[in-house]
Amino acid sequence: LKPLIKGLKGGSSNIRIESAVGIANACAEGRAYQEFIVSLGGVKHLVKMLSAESLTERLPALSALASVAKGIPANQEAIVNAGSLELLMQRLEADTAGERSQAAFMLARLAEGSAEHQVAIASAGAIERLEQMLRSEAAGDHGNAAFALGRLAEGNVKNQMDIADSGAIEPLCKMLSSALEVERIDAAFALARIAESLEGSQETVGACQGMEPLARAMHSESPGERSSAAFAVARLVQRNRVNQDAFAAAGGIEPLMLEMSAELKAARRNAVFALAYLAEGNRHNQHAIADCGALKTLVQFLREGATDERGDAALALGHLLKRNEKNKEMVINLGGMEALMRELRFQNLTPLSPVKGAQELAMLFPPPPEEAEEELEDDTAIADIADVADSLVSGVTGGERRSSNAGDAGERRRSNVGQ
Repeated sequence: LKPLIKGLKGGSSNIRIESAVGIANACAEGRAYQEFIVSLGGVKHLVKMLSAESLTERLPALSALASVAKGIPANQEAIVNAGSLELLMQRLEADTAGERSQAAFMLARLAEGSAEHQVAIASAGAIERLEQMLRSEAAGDHGNAAFALGRLAEGNVKNQMDIADSGAIEPLCKMLSSALEVERIDAAFALARIAESLEGSQETVGACQGMEPLARAMHSESPGERSSAAFAVARLVQRNRVNQDAFAAAGGIEPLMLEMSAELKAARRNAVFALAYLAEGNRHNQHAIADCGALKTLVQFLREGATDERGDAALALGHLLKRNEKNKEMVINLGGMEALMRELRFQNLTPLSPVKGAQELAMLFPPPPEEAEEELEDDTAIADIADVADSLVSGVTGGERRSSNAGDAGERRRSNVGQ
């Protein structure tokens, strides 16, 4: 790597380009290479290349910086401290869509997992420029702009509000019907993050007819697209009857049930969350989900799943069984009570387990005959059990749940000069 860093420092334009490409390729070999490039001082030279007059020099520098930053907060910090944000903001207004897209992707990398960087990037005016890219007619502007907005919105309520106020939701909903799979995935990711804390965003997505293309995405042959759609649905239908009904009417429930058998755990979890919130307070959806055979799969998760999957199943069953005697009886016939008792015994051994929802779910089953009459006189406790289970599971596993999005398209795309 030392000759590459030397080439960045004092070589000709062609040598700097070759060195930046070499660094991007070296980073693919692993974390040690990424860290070594920073320790050798390569970041400041790559950032300096962002102000070069030649586009052919700036593009490989953007690609190399994205590779150095990937997944390492300390490297991301080093890139920001080298003065990259101002130059990246300039690149968002570049003449070519390719350079604007690479700059947006780089901002997404810097915003990932860093509240401080999210604030700094938004304060520099990135939200407005990224929203303009969403509305651009230039090919290549849209995908990474959506991905960057999603990263800026992740866990940041102010950014979520500012993005919604910018008018970005409408073009993001249109992107859900893009001819390009990666754009559909990025749009679903961004909408999910914007709706994390804003019920108004859910309503806007519904008004823009955003639930129908998400239901279509559940029929996609792409596992990544299906999982990203399920991730978005879980956020967009919470406590929103209009969106719940629109997604169900568009035929999204059955493919969601099938997605619970996906190979990747993250995809399975996204599907379970989506089904849980589609059933929340919605009797029609409760029955539709049960009729697809989802109860059997959820009980199987309770019996055989990993710790987090058992907690997910408890959450979903809580919403499916709430005030629904038919579904309760089906779960009992499937052996659900036995699985729940096992979880309660597990809880006694590991009190910090994320399967807190299982305790609340147990209360949904009918009490013994001698106590039934007294219990049924006051149903207020049972009425809110699913909400309690929801809050408990969210409180313990929220961080892991946020990271389980299989639709994070940016982690699968290659940020290279050719793009």
